[in-house]
Amino acid sequence: MKKISLSFAALLLSSSAIATPISSDISIYAEASYDDTTSLVINALDPAQALMQLNEGGAYSDLTVDSDDVTDTVLTGNLTALEDFIGATLFVTGGGGDETDVPALAADVFVEMTNTSAVDSYLVTFNVLFMNSIYADLDASAMAIIDILDNEGDTLYASSLFVDTLLGNEVNGVETGDFGGQEVDEGDYQVSFLLTPNSSTSFSASLFGSATAFTADANVSFLTSSGFVLTGVERVANAVPEPTALALLAGGLLMLRLRRK
Repeated sequence: MKKISLSFAALLLSSSAIATPISSDISIYAEASYDDTTSLVINALDPAQALMQLNEGGAYSDLTVDSDDVTDTVLTGNLTALEDFIGATLFVTGGGGDETDVPALAADVFVEMTNTSAVDSYLVTFNVLFMNSIYADLDASAMAIIDILDNEGDTLYASSLFVDTLLGNEVNGVETGDFGGQEVDEGDYQVSFLLTPNSSTSFSASLFGSATAFTADANVSFLTSSGFVLTGVERVANAVPEPTALALLAGGLLMLRLRRK
């Protein structure tokens, strides 16, 4: 059976470095949660799991949710230093002599940024990491979807994989011509938010996976993961002129009008 590695989860850990505190004007709330309302695990070789990870002020913590024992489902904190992060990973391994039926496994990652300064604007930058990986053989199918959304629910980025030994495979909506096997989509990109004085905004990731082995000898797996790493908080110059500049401009216009009379 093809094993799907959890090495992507280590990417978040490797991003943790010496904590460099950000401006006290900026507060960043972070949350990773297992969606126990949407998730449905009927049968799996090993318990389906969700791993939530948080780095807060350089201190790491995590929370693992087991589909066999769902108790705590939410990990929260505040990103107070550069290289702090929040992320979530879903994974299922099935097969090996037992039928797998995981119609849905879901998690969410959420970040809200607030600028409490009455005068200064800030540019807040994140590195968004994502990985989708699925596998199916014999008589099986799997799906993994990641949606990165802005504060209005519009998609900033999306990754979707579908593997089916009968119907065929798709990567981001494009048929690959393969039937079963492994498909992977992974990468990272940068996203920045301008916070004007006394403003706030947010963005999030929605993770979803499903896997079904229709016969006991079929193998199926998926891993879907996304994380946000805080890489920059920079004070930027406001476009509004300073009061002294406004006064000089007004005075100059007045003198021009007087001279033309």
